Amino acid sequence: MLVKRFFNYFVTFWCQFPLMRLEGAFNDALLLFTSRVLRGRCKGRDNVFPRDSFLFLHALRADARPRSAILKWMTSLIDIERNGRVLELVLNRPEKRNALNREMCDVIVAACESAQDDPALGAIYLRANGPVFCSGMDLVESSGPEAAELTAIHARLFTMGEWSSKPIVCAVNGPAVAGGLGLVANAHIVLATHGSSFGLTEIRVGMWPFTIYRAVEAALGKRRTLELTLSSKIFNTPEALSWGLIHEVLPSFELDDRGLAIATALADASTETIQRGLRFVAACSGLNAVDAMALALKSRAANFDSLDFEEGAKAFREKRPPRWPSHP
Repeated sequence: MLVKRFFNYFVTFWCQFPLMRLEGAFNDALLLFTSRVLRGRCKGRDNVFPRDSFLFLHALRADARPRSAILKWMTSLIDIERNGRVLELVLNRPEKRNALNREMCDVIVAACESAQDDPALGAIYLRANGPVFCSGMDLVESSGPEAAELTAIHARLFTMGEWSSKPIVCAVNGPAVAGGLGLVANAHIVLATHGSSFGLTEIRVGMWPFTIYRAVEAALGKRRTLELTLSSKIFNTPEALSWGLIHEVLPSFELDDRGLAIATALADASTETIQRGLRFVAACSGLNAVDAMALALKSRAANFDSLDFEEGAKAFREKRPPRWPSHP
């Protein structure tokens, strides 16, 4: 409790002085030292960094980009860093097979929500440290007294693919099962290494994959998702590729570079157009053909009237790269 209280006070004080935050190496060194002290004092305890302190991360806007690398010292379980116009999120709990606890879910959702209204960000890139991408939810936490409180954050986490208007690129390195498969199914573009594996294994522990089921079903289809849930079998990378869950298979040494390259290409495209398109895709879900076409015509008319389309057409005629007005 003393360590948590100290960290809260430190973050609160530090965030009240934005000008001081940009003064250079002293603040960077102080922040690094503090985070390392906290980690050393709390070795083996995952909940060192309180959820309320994540509000500090919203300082990672365009006016605070010089400090983006500091984020990786502010949370022990999720590394967060700006890489140009890409927000990079890295699951960083390899000793627990990157099992998702409450803190990790909170940070992922908060970071993605913050990215939605940030014009300096064009894409989100999700990957993991260690030999396992994600083994699902933390069963110790999920079976504890606070399990009911996880419902709301899981509802946001496992519907990211629908509410995020910034494209999510996911790089899978190893097993992605249960909730890990839910993360994969919510990404818009997924890459995986040779030898990665996937599965809906919840039934083995007496659970049904309720919160991730809809996203997986959208990716794999109704009958296949039901069969995989009932059998809880593990399927391999070639199967995941042929079924449409993943889009590219790569050697492990190429995965990160390729994933970042795709995310960067998306981030450098017209943000306004991509956001309008992803919102259209989400809104079309469940509409009949007539209503879907009406929405398509309305969205296309708005696209034709946009400054980005005007610039794109002009750049095409002039045979030059576009300078998108939606980019700051």
